[in-house]
Amino acid sequence: GRLPAAMRFPAICRACIEYDGNRYGEVWEGSSIRAEFGGESIARGQLTVTYTAALPEGSGSDFLAEEKSLLEAIAIRLGSVIQRRTAQEAERDTRAMVQAMVEEAPYGIYLVDPRSLKFVMVNATACRLLGYSKDQMMAMDLYGIQAAISPQNLPLRVQEAMEAGGIEFENRYRRSDASEFDAHLNTGVLQLKGHDYMLVMWSDITEKKRMSDELERHRDHLEQLVEERTEALARTEEEVRLLLESTSEGIFGMNTQGVITFMNSAGLSMLGHGSASDVIGQSSHALLQHSHADHSPFPAEEGAMRAPWRHRGCGGGVSGHHRAQAYRGNAQCRQGSRRGCQPKQERVPGQYEP
Repeated sequence: GRLPAAMRFPAICRACIEYDGNRYGEVWEGSSIRAEFGGESIARGQLTVTYTAALPEGSGSDFLAEEKSLLEAIAIRLGSVIQRRTAQEAERDTRAMVQAMVEEAPYGIYLVDPRSLKFVMVNATACRLLGYSKDQMMAMDLYGIQAAISPQNLPLRVQEAMEAGGIEFENRYRRSDASEFDAHLNTGVLQLKGHDYMLVMWSDITEKKRMSDELERHRDHLEQLVEERTEALARTEEEVRLLLESTSEGIFGMNTQGVITFMNSAGLSMLGHGSASDVIGQSSHALLQHSHADHSPFPAEEGAMRAPWRHRGCGGGVSGHHRAQAYRGNAQCRQGSRRGCQPKQERVPGQYEP
């Protein structure tokens, strides 16, 4: 090509370029000079010029200094061209990749001129969700897909989004078949060639809103049920409280350890207490059946207060009533006669009277 023609003896001069694992030209035997190029952002390469035959007598040095300088300059130029083309190819690949990502994104994307409200760019997802072809969309404006924002308010909303640098809100769109759906929009401002455009990314949230509304209805229904059950429980508790307070019988409750958990007013009055807090938490044995008639200690394990748990295995229980600092109890095992399980009853004057 042109390179051998720049040498003194082009008829016997050949050139070869080696770059990135490829070879352009043939490798020849003979006197050669080489110059490298590339590196850093591109692969390293080598430019070789070879004389394939002996030079004429009297030619002196095979390659002149000017020829060597020329070869180095050509190598630098070659590396620069390759670097520029590599960068251009990378940019084209990036643009193609970004374009593919935009086109196949799960969101509808469009670019709008805020002055005319014409579409400047729409992706394939937006066309598919709205039911239009790309050519149809590009011939339309933003008015054509609105189902909620009026034509009078649309320019104001666009201006608001542009001035704010982007806003996020919900809207309703109209498809080509006139059906409508809910959309969530996220807008931004994009500058291209000195002009500002409104970039909009949106998604169809109709199903999401339907599910959200359904969950909200279930939550409201559950809250209503809980409220009704709470009110019913409160009424039941009040009825039980009124029943306990209205009887002249002293009534108290205790846990499995024999500790008092509640006592009605009649029971408190009989025992000479003014408040339930005086007895709640106290031992029922210590309060009601603590000693024999001779004031000797009454063993708790023999008292009627422990009968329900002492005789649980044979269906035992406790029944009885209170009267003014007196407790009358009768602990008996229903199957006691068969099993020999007869609870002991002790007389405690003024406190325990069988």
